[in-house]
Amino acid sequence: MTKNKNVPALRFPGFEGEWEVKKLGKVCEFLDSKRVPLREEERAARKGIYPYYGASGIIDYVDDFIFDGVFILLGEDGANILARNSRLAFIVEGKIWVNNHAHVLKAKGSNEFLAESLERIKYDKYNTGTVQPKLNSEACKNIKLHLPPPGQTHRGFSSSQVSGGGPPSSLLRADSITFSLYASEIAHLFILRP
Repeated sequence: MTKNKNVPALRFPGFEGEWEVKKLGKVCEFLDSKRVPLREEERAARKGIYPYYGASGIIDYVDDFIFDGVFILLGEDGANILARNSRLAFIVEGKIWVNNHAHVLKAKGSNEFLAESLERIKYDKYNTGTVQPKLNSEACKNIKLHLPPPGQTHRGFSSSQVSGGGPPSSLLRADSITFSLYASEIAHLFILRP
């Protein structure tokens, strides 16, 4: 950490300028209104090839999808919000179905950088649940993030910008969780924690 708390102590060449504090609602689009929960018996009647996601990942496969693209899922409720036994923010790609236990986000910049930034937050102060931990949409939109100047958020995740040429091509073809693990190794070097 430097004297100026908005500048990381360790920087890769080519990264410069102070980081800004921005609210999550300003740096991504929330697609929660498109989520549709399916009860277990409904999913049993609709078995298929499309992943059905909940707060912590895939919980089933169904015969249709409601999202097609690359998104960040952020767990909305459950003990993991505070316990952090598994990832809370993860990237998904392709044709998927998401229930109402995960927020669906589309970054205005780098999905990878935003997912890794969200993964490093302590959510205690954003918890709106009483009996069970919960991150409601309003609380999520107000999460404060330290972000580098525009145009620099993608650098640590771009194969042309990362020292050593970026992730091996085999990782680029692998699932998004594998890529996220690689990205997190790079990200921990220069992501400020709020």
